[in-house]
Order: sequence, then structure tokens, then C-alpha cells
Amino acid sequence: MLTASEIVSAVLEGVYSAQEITESFIARTEKIEPFVSAWTARDNEYLRWQAAEIDARTIKGPYAGVPFGIKDVFNTEVLPTQMGSPVWKGHRAGNDARCVANIKWMGGLVAGKTDTAEFAVHAPGKAVNPYNPSHITGTSSGGSAVAVATAMVPAALGTQTAGSAIRPASWCGVYAMKPSFGLIPRTGVLKTTDTLDNIAFFGRSIADLRLVLESIRLRGENYPFIKRNFVDEPEKTSWRVGLYRSHLWKHAPEYARNALVEFAKQLNSVPGISVDVCAFPEKTFTAHELHSRIYNPCLSYYFREEIEKEPEKISPCFMDLVNDGEKYSPEDYKLALREQELLSHTVHETVLDKGFDFILCLSSNGSAPVGVEPIPIMDINLFWTLCWMPAVNVPVFKCPVGLPFGAQFTSARYNDLHLLSFLSYLVQNKIIPASAPVAEPQEIICNDNSQQEHNKSLVIGN
Repeated sequence: MLTASEIVSAVLEGVYSAQEITESFIARTEKIEPFVSAWTARDNEYLRWQAAEIDARTIKGPYAGVPFGIKDVFNTEVLPTQMGSPVWKGHRAGNDARCVANIKWMGGLVAGKTDTAEFAVHAPGKAVNPYNPSHITGTSSGGSAVAVATAMVPAALGTQTAGSAIRPASWCGVYAMKPSFGLIPRTGVLKTTDTLDNIAFFGRSIADLRLVLESIRLRGENYPFIKRNFVDEPEKTSWRVGLYRSHLWKHAPEYARNALVEFAKQLNSVPGISVDVCAFPEKTFTAHELHSRIYNPCLSYYFREEIEKEPEKISPCFMDLVNDGEKYSPEDYKLALREQELLSHTVHETVLDKGFDFILCLSSNGSAPVGVEPIPIMDINLFWTLCWMPAVNVPVFKCPVGLPFGAQFTSARYNDLHLLSFLSYLVQNKIIPASAPVAEPQEIICNDNSQQEHNKSLVIGN
């Protein structure tokens, strides 16, 4: 039940060895995995070998024996990388993605590969919601969210191209962060788009998110743009938060809207925090259409070889996106990229000109819906992805029948450390939990019939 940061302290202080930590998580996984199907590949002996190597080191590193789940779109040297598709079944990359290599160099352990959607897009994988198996996880990074929510690992890597890290974290009740675009290297990770793909990660505490971010982000003279723009933690004692009830607000059920408004009132009562309603110009309301104009052409381009070689192994919903993408010319795509940049500038200027440090909104349209069929998504997540902004899911809400969903905080690009410091302040003031609760999947806490009606407005996507 230890968080990643607690494990590091325990190993470095000699309270537990990395091997003892590993055996605990292996036992937990053997117990829980049959209920949730969060993993696509595991090797307990390989995990034990890694732990023994850490115990043998004089300098153990900042991850010191922490087992990580790795979404199955990241290359891994030992375990297969199959990208959620039968086209790549059994594929072994033979190398580690750069951020996976960083984790290993710093003492982290590769616990296994987590379930993902087909090519990290829409057709869902096999993982199920740990609070009720008839409910979905949120698609693409769902396996990583489930693995952390059930304490089979304390931390996991994921990706987000629209909302596929923040939404699963919301529906599985854990912390997750999508950092500023470009802050974490994507080398050795499946590409779906050039200007939307983000490395993301899951943990059970804000301290866990900070631990991962600070260890794998790019920094130094070789990255002058990041060095010039990345914001150090400011010395602040007051913050202004914008409550954002977007044009998609109507798609969230009443219980979710009420929960967010009440949460904003709680925030407003904390010393040093003021909350005001935030609005963006109407021209930003076309974000979903703009996302499709960038995303779908990229899918048709980057997956042409898989489609041509083995079309029978490609899902119908993936082909629908590819066929839509074929409609756009290179000029249309370039125009969409320019519009993305303008949208990002508009949103950032609105946030900064109105003096907001952070924006507060829902992480998802309430709790996870029943079913597995992919249908169009109408939540706010892709808006922040398009604008290259950092975002964090905070597990603070439950729906009327007990399933979790989250609040989301975002900020200006490269304001990541400021955002995490603010959330640590909320932990100190007991506004958000010090650690996310652990799901026990064998306990079914939701009546499916009672969920059907309020889930009609809930939809999923990447």
C-alpha cells in the first residue's frame, strides 16, 4: 500500500529491500490481475532480477526499487511491445524507450506492460474498471490507471493524445499528470501525431507525480527552448483559480456539475486561494473539430503500412478515423496546425491576462459508463492537449452509486512545477487526499441497472 515516494524512502533508509518490495507487489498482482486484466506482459523472474540488482548498488537512485507499469506503446528491451494490436503481436523492440531507460537508470523497475487500446486510439483493450468490471476504464491508458488504482504498482507510464490519461485516472480514482507538451522525450514510443502525443504518468500521490516528472523531463543546454521557458517554482502565498464551466458543461450529469461547484467553494475557503468563474472566447469552442483535422490525417499517414499489409486485423472504428483522415489534403493539415498554435496562444493569453494561476474543471463527464463500445467523446480533456498545457487529475469525487471521478487542474505551458506545488498545498490543507484510495476489484460496489440511466450522457474516446 506504499506510494512510490514512500517506497523510495523505505528502501534508501533500509526499512525494506527492493526485493522485499518486489515480492509484495508480485503477490498483490497475482491476487488482483484475474479480476481486472490490466497487463499484457509480465515476467516475475525478470522483475526479481531487477530488484536484486538495485539492492546490490551502492547508489540506488531516486526511484530506488519502485516497480513501474509501462503502457504497451513504449519500447522495452526485454518484454514485448504489441501496441494493443494483433498486427504487432509478439513484437520485441529490443531496446527501451528513452523515458523507460531513464526510469531504470534511476533505480526503477519494469514490472510489466499495461493494457492499451488498439494503437493507443479508440478500440478498447481488455482491462476493466477496478470498481466494477462492467464499466470501462477510459480507453488508451486504461491498463496503467487500473494497475495503479489496484496497487499492483505504485506508478505507471501512459500517453495522452486527447484525454487518454486524465480520463482513465478520473474513472479509476488515481492521480495522473499530462505534463506540458514536449517536456518528456517521446523517443521509442508509438507515434500517432506530431503535435498532440504526450507522455503521461499515474501515481497515488502528488509526491509521486513530482518524483516522476523531475526524473524524466528534459532539461539543460541541449534543450534551449525548454530551458528558456520552463517556470521554476515561484515564491507565492496566494493563488487565483478559474472555475471553467465550458461549452461542454451540458454533457456532464447534474451530480458531476454540482460536485465541481461545491469543490470550488471549498477551495475558495482556503487561505490564500480565490476562485472566480473563467471563460474562453467562443472561437475556442471548435476544439473537437480541430483535433479531428489534425489527428485523423496523422493516423491515415502513420499507419498506412499496417493497414496495407494486414487490413483484416484493423478494427472498424480505427478504419473510420483513417478514412476520415484521407479526406484532408496536406494544405488542410498545415492549416489545422496553424489553427492549433493560434488556439494555444488565445487560451494562454486568456489565462494570463485575467490573472489566473490555474484553471479548474471536470476530468470527465462524471463516472465511468457501462459497456465497451467506443463512441464520440465530448469532455474537455482534448482542449488542454491541443493547447500544450499541463493537466493533473485529482481523485476527489464519487457518483451517486460510488464510482470515482475527478477534478482537473491545468495551467499555462511549462508551469508544471507551480501546478504541483499548488496541489501539494491543497494536500496540506486536506482539500485533496494525501494518497489515492486503493481499489479492491472483487468487491462490486455498483448496481449496473442504476447506472444505465445516468450514463447515457457519458462517452469515451482517446
